[in-house]
Amino acid sequence: MPVTLAIHGGAHFFGSTNTHRYWYWRLARKTEGRLFSVDYRLSPQFPFPCALHDCLAAYLYLIRPPPGAKHRAVDPARITICGDSAGGTLAVALLCLIRDAGLPAPAGAMLISPWVDLTHSFPSILQNTATDIPPPYGFSIFKPSTLWPPPPPEFRKRAAERRAQDAYRRRAEQGRARARHQGHRRRPRGRARRPDPALRDQRAGALAPLPVSLSLEASLTSVSPSQLAYAYVSPIWQPSLGGLPPLYIQAGDKEVLRDEIVFLAHRAAHPDRYPVRESILKQNAARTEKAKSYPSTKVHLQIYDEVCHDLPLFSFTTPAKYCYRAMASFAKWVTTPAGEQPGAVPSAGMRLPKTIYSGTQPFNRPDYVDNMIRERVSMTGVVRPMEPESEMSMLQLDPEDIGLIKEDAARRY
Repeated sequence: MPVTLAIHGGAHFFGSTNTHRYWYWRLARKTEGRLFSVDYRLSPQFPFPCALHDCLAAYLYLIRPPPGAKHRAVDPARITICGDSAGGTLAVALLCLIRDAGLPAPAGAMLISPWVDLTHSFPSILQNTATDIPPPYGFSIFKPSTLWPPPPPEFRKRAAERRAQDAYRRRAEQGRARARHQGHRRRPRGRARRPDPALRDQRAGALAPLPVSLSLEASLTSVSPSQLAYAYVSPIWQPSLGGLPPLYIQAGDKEVLRDEIVFLAHRAAHPDRYPVRESILKQNAARTEKAKSYPSTKVHLQIYDEVCHDLPLFSFTTPAKYCYRAMASFAKWVTTPAGEQPGAVPSAGMRLPKTIYSGTQPFNRPDYVDNMIRERVSMTGVVRPMEPESEMSMLQLDPEDIGLIKEDAARRY
């Protein structure tokens, strides 16, 4: 039975299996398999790489269960990894980690509106703000806190001193009031008991200073500014996105992450055609050299017209219905052994019918052309070919200009 390892979204600091329960139930029903969801640790209490560690542990739990587990080991060829939004970030990072560590790869992965560039360096991050669901003040559904950013240490020190003085003054006044009270009785003086030596030793150990001190500012962020372009934080900046299992990548044409998603898909299929900045590659020369040996990744890219971020969450809409069908078709296709798969639908000169993808007919798929299936999908599910790469502005950007934090994006977020 096929298994989907699902990684929920939520900007790395909220979300859970419960927020995606219907999402996951519907996907499991469409794929006719099991779904294993990861409630990974969230920031800021658990910053990077805690969530990635949890996702890797979940994958290893499936393929190499510990003694006493309630399931047998799952064949990686029957596993599909699925992640949406921030879960898509973790899914891509997990795939690269599995590849780099030499672990058995899953059959494929479904990336739904993956957030893969935390530097916000692509144009759509500011162009599509009026047509997407994140509010103007950022990806969070919460308004900025009046307590953020934290005050400087000098201010906190003065405030703590004032609180200590006020507390001392209150205790002194309370002591004088008790002394004036007629019914006040002082505790009888007696011989103090000697403390138990064992207890004293335990107490001294418990109050020993921690080996590592963590500043308040460091504990309130998911990643540090210097990590924003790190390959496992913003996986679009991996030295290579080749050597991964087949990917199904879905984006909304009106979402703010559209450009980075399209760039991710094309960079995975054509690692040599879409390079990254030299400064990023130089951060780890050994991994960059190893990345040259990875083959291109097969990518199925779909962009849905007039659609916002994370389409499957809006499961009551018509476009979401076709998105679920495409996901189920892909999952069944990659998890079916090669000997059981019929031939693909020839794509040369073929006119794609309406709603070509169906979970009940997962092999009714066009051929990959140059490692990609590139499609646009209308609001009513009509599939049409995507325009050439030369006509897509996000693919014509200067490599030295992307992956850098821009002033306008920094002001907004």
